[in-house]
Amino acid sequence: MELLTRVECAWVTAALVFMVLDVVAGNVKGFVAMKWNSSNGWEGIKKKTGLILVIALGIACHVTQMHVDLGFHFPILDFLCGYIIFVEILSVVENVCELDPRLKTNKFLKFFDFARDGLADDDEEVGKYAA
Repeated sequence: MELLTRVECAWVTAALVFMVLDVVAGNVKGFVAMKWNSSNGWEGIKKKTGLILVIALGIACHVTQMHVDLGFHFPILDFLCGYIIFVEILSVVENVCELDPRLKTNKFLKFFDFARDGLADDDEEVGKYAA
């Protein structure tokens, strides 16, 4: 029996790819804004480590559901990876908009404004809503 199907592997891979894109976009933004420093870097590493642990939790839940009858079957891994992908997309879009402020008025990018409204303002790292 396989640990993860191709679909679950695709979800995990996609989440990791979007995390890498966010790291690259955040670093570029930090260098351009001259706000890049090791403190921000360590904060980002802590957050990405947390997201990797969330993915590991999703894999553990998925494997448990394969071997133990919990009375329900919910695609927890897919949901968690989907959430991570969505948050990383928001963060990349925000970083790109900081690099080119003209993009903030782009009609397509205004679609992302609804999701940012509910996020906390306590992050003062390179990306305000970076995960």
